[in-house]
Amino acid sequence: MEIYIQNEKIGEIGEANRSILKNYDIEQTAFIADIYTFKLYEFGFEQPHYEAISQYPPALRDLAFVLDDSIRAGDVLTEIQQQAGKLLQRINLFDIYKGETLGSGKKSLAFSLYFSSLERTLTDEEINNIIDKIIYQIEKKFNAQLRKF
Repeated sequence: MEIYIQNEKIGEIGEANRSILKNYDIEQTAFIADIYTFKLYEFGFEQPHYEAISQYPPALRDLAFVLDDSIRAGDVLTEIQQQAGKLLQRINLFDIYKGETLGSGKKSLAFSLYFSSLERTLTDEEINNIIDKIIYQIEKKFNAQLRKF
């Protein structure tokens, strides 16, 4: 089967030939995709690029907020990113909880935050200041409450 973007062929996908699978001791059905990555760049996909890995230890923090069920997790995530600034390297929503203990129409969103710098080791005070800023803004903007672990 051929793969297209805007009537332009960018690759093919199909079931792998049994004789090929036998050469690799694969007994299950498998599929192979051949994507013409050079074509993807013509459609605005970003080319892979190198990013240095910090030699300094990361600072990891988890935050959970109780808020109205109608508030989208993506909106909270975006606000956290804006408040955290450039030291926030990754953020992950790792839990959504709804239960009687939170109250009717409420949910808890829990995020893991990964801070790092290429230039130096981050201090606890520095990270705690960022966390305080995030908590203040999320509580204010979304009428949320910090949930204690």
